Amino acid sequence: MQVQDKNTIIILIVLCAFESTRFEISKKVIKSINDEVNNLKNYKIFILENGSTYNLRNSDIPFSCTLIRLNKNVGYWSAIYYFLDYLKMNQEAGSYIYIVESDNYHYNMNRLNHARLFLIDNPNINSVRTQEFIIKFKELFSKESFLKFLGNRRSRVSLINAVTGEKAYFKKDKSTDSLYISNLHAKLPSLHRIEALRKVFVNLSRYSSFTEWNFFREMQNLSDKIGIVDYGCYFTLSQYRNRKIIPSGSWIKEHKLHDMQYLPTRKDKIREEELRSIIITKHRITV
Repeated sequence: MQVQDKNTIIILIVLCAFESTRFEISKKVIKSINDEVNNLKNYKIFILENGSTYNLRNSDIPFSCTLIRLNKNVGYWSAIYYFLDYLKMNQEAGSYIYIVESDNYHYNMNRLNHARLFLIDNPNINSVRTQEFIIKFKELFSKESFLKFLGNRRSRVSLINAVTGEKAYFKKDKSTDSLYISNLHAKLPSLHRIEALRKVFVNLSRYSSFTEWNFFREMQNLSDKIGIVDYGCYFTLSQYRNRKIIPSGSWIKEHKLHDMQYLPTRKDKIREEELRSIIITKHRITV
């Protein structure tokens, strides 16, 4: 249901495909979202193709959205920086942005409705993690636990705040179903307040280069708590076990990424000069 108001969730799907495997994965992700998106209220979808040589056709997109194409790969972080500026320049309605990476396979997206209510009820929190994670069985998802070898291998997370070094706690939110408050750091593929994320990216643009940790710290400076959706609503298709099949910045060495025309995501910079010279095409897809 695409009814825009200040509580609209802007769903941004960021794609970058220079070979068929990543391209086919992105189409699976789009299908998973199409299977679930009717369970959402007040949303608007954007697909951003970041310099891809494998481009989606209209027939590959089963829902109404705005498709934006950049003629050059400016990197994951710069693409999001561009899009946040795009939202401001075009005065798009909405207070929340949900970032979807090209390998984030979705299920039970109705939980985003609860995540939005959580942010409305908790004005001092800016971000909600939505990756697959079960509070009751958290040790089975933990990178630090010996139980990780018995538990979920596709959605492992650290249960230590990367900025503060604190062990994670989880406190049930009384007003919202399936939501917990935690002291973990924020992650980029999550639901965020747009204004908070914009502030963080403006700060990152001042770095000559930065890592994911700098993003964690900038988010932490704005709020020392986040929300967690119990059971989550996505998992990642590119994993360690299939790293030789699906290219991923998490598992492939940087020089190999460059050979494939991809740019690193763990350490990067905002390419403002390149953004000023790229060619951008945009069109509306109506289904």
